[in-house]
Amino acid sequence: MEHCKMQIGCLLVLLYITFIYLRECKKHNRKFNETPFNAMLGLGIASVLLDGATAYTVNHLDTVPPVLNMILHALFLISIDSVIFVLFLYMLFITGAYPKGKRDKALIFLPFVINLLIVICNIGSLEYINGTITNYSMGGIGLHLLYYGGDIHYYDHSRIFQTVELY
Repeated sequence: MEHCKMQIGCLLVLLYITFIYLRECKKHNRKFNETPFNAMLGLGIASVLLDGATAYTVNHLDTVPPVLNMILHALFLISIDSVIFVLFLYMLFITGAYPKGKRDKALIFLPFVINLLIVICNIGSLEYINGTITNYSMGGIGLHLLYYGGDIHYYDHSRIFQTVELY
């Protein structure tokens, strides 16, 4: 419990936001659709839960099986990248720059898929740093620049700058 205090606090804030959001949807007779915002909210909650689980496992290496620890860390790193990617999709949706064609959609998802493969392939290089009070996990260096660079390239060639220029 002592290693998960921050995660519990973050989870409470996210659950409060979710409660308010669902209450307002019901109040205004709006459907709970599959939107990037809803996905971001769900992934955020899952990411905080996985963060708490990894904070526990990394500080109890003597009682937690190494395979479980590695799986939880892989899921946590994937959830973080997924939150960032869904945030990118959310920005595309709210600016009207989300592509219509299959080729353009595939180009948006390609850096994310590459990043997931890199995380999965490099999860074995996970190291643990022993701090004064707790242990910390450090994943191998991924190609996050490729992922973010691909997103920035898409921004540069999309309607988002045209939309921003209008304001």
